[in-house]
Formats: sequence, C-alpha cells, structure tokens
Amino acid sequence: MDCMDCHHKEEMHGDGTAYESMQEPGALKVSCTQAGCHKTEDLLPVVRPGKGKKSTPVEVNERALSFHQPHLATLDCSACHVQTVVACDSCHFDSEVVGKKRFYRQIPQSGFKFLMNKDGKVKTATYQALTWGSSDPNIDDVSFYVLEPFSGHTISDGTNVECVDCHVQIVPVKGKRGGKVIEGNAALASYLTNGTITANKWVPEEPPIIDTKNDDDPANDDVIWGRLLAPQGVIPVVPDWEEALQFDFVYWTKDPNATVVRDSTGANWNFLKSGADLTHMPYGEPLTEDQIDRLVNTKLKQ
Repeated sequence: MDCMDCHHKEEMHGDGTAYESMQEPGALKVSCTQAGCHKTEDLLPVVRPGKGKKSTPVEVNERALSFHQPHLATLDCSACHVQTVVACDSCHFDSEVVGKKRFYRQIPQSGFKFLMNKDGKVKTATYQALTWGSSDPNIDDVSFYVLEPFSGHTISDGTNVECVDCHVQIVPVKGKRGGKVIEGNAALASYLTNGTITANKWVPEEPPIIDTKNDDDPANDDVIWGRLLAPQGVIPVVPDWEEALQFDFVYWTKDPNATVVRDSTGANWNFLKSGADLTHMPYGEPLTEDQIDRLVNTKLKQ
C-alpha cells in the first residue's frame, strides 16, 4: 500500500485550519472504515430477515466477526490490528539545547503498545521520555514522560490476536484454599497484584556483557554496560497512571556537543533515576475503572 491509500491530501497540504497538533479533532482524516476501505457493515455478522440467524458476510473471516461484534463499537481498529508502536526514550535535553537530537541507543524502542481513550474509543498510544541531568552534582536531575495516542504502521490482519493479549482471568489453584493466579495480560496482572505496571526497566550488568554476535572476531564484540529495557506487550493506561506506571530513566555521560551517532550498545549512557518528576497527557484520557473491570474475569475463548 502507498501512503495515500489511507491518508488524505489535506493532511499533507492543509485543509484551511491551523491545528496546534495532529491530535486535534479533524487534523487526521485517515480512517480504516472510510469510504472505499473497510465498511462497518461488512465487519459484523448479518441477520437474515425472517430467519433470525446470523450469517457471515461474503469473504469475511468468522473469527474476525467474533472479535468485531463485542469490540467494534468501543475499540478503534488500531487497538487490535497495530502490532507495535515505537518510542524514543530518555531524550537528552542537555543535548537538545545545543541542537543535538540524541536519545538512548539512537534506536527507537518497539515491541509494545499502550491503550488509552481518544474520541470515544480505545486507541493505541506511545510515550516519549526526556531527561535533564548528568553526573555533574551541581545539576538538578529531572525526569519526564508524555503519553499520547499514536498508531504505528505495523498493521496486521489480526490472525495473531488473542483475548489474553489484553484480558486476564483469575483462576483458582487446585489444592490451595483461596489460592488464585492471574493469567493473561502481564501488565494488567501486575496492576491487579501490586498496583503498579513496569513500563521500562534499567538492568545493570556487572561485569559488562560481551555480545559475541556469533563470530570469532573480537573486534565485532560489543561491551554493554547496562540496558534500558523497552516496554513489552499491551499496556493499559490505568486510571491512576501517574502513580502506577513505573519508568526508569538514563542520561548521556559524554559531552552534549558530541556528534550524534548510532549507539547500539548504549555504552555512553548510564542510569539516572526511577520515577518521573513530571508527566503529561495532552490528548486522550486513561482507561476508566469500568473499562479495567471489563478486562478482568472475562470468559476467554482459546
């Protein structure tokens, strides 16, 4: 597919309105169910007049219909069909001040998607983390992140989507009176158990890890002093997200004026702190308590 199969020319050249953000209502025209693409009536079972039985629209997968029927009214298509979003992490504001756009490992984090409310539906979202700080004891360290609706272009047909990607079920443990385990979405299970969700995590390594790259040339080995692990899987933005979402932050250890290069090892970064001093959600809202409840104890079809 080409860009213009989904996007409108007004998104590129303007529609006469000066939007403060592409998140402003009307700024983005793209829609999976816009004319000429997927029609809503083709995504739901059809009730044949006089028979009272639901049937499958022509050339529509029955499994897809079983997912669409309970979700289409409240979930944006991205919630299930976007496989992953991306994020730049711990952008080094000290470097930004001197015109050097630098973020951790200079490789976008991926393999996750947040879910939040926007325009009456649940949509995918991502984060951007920023730090102001260094090893200089005279500089006050500040950590910050922003959450915002965001849809990646990693669209799939949904055949890899399972209920347990988002939902959890509480299962009694046989032989243990009152014993239970929570199965399904790991982030939600953590929230129900501990009241927190680990978004990303700094993992120190001592001594440094040698990444052999599966060859015999030591010159190709990387010395890794630690890793800021990216978020993983589906992460619901819970009502008390500012307290529940746990973020770690790193900082650039070298001169902010240094040339920006691809730093795949993260050797020039170090742990700054856990926890955000500042947070921001300029567009969209967290999931409600009712929405969180609907993700729990659902009868899941395997």
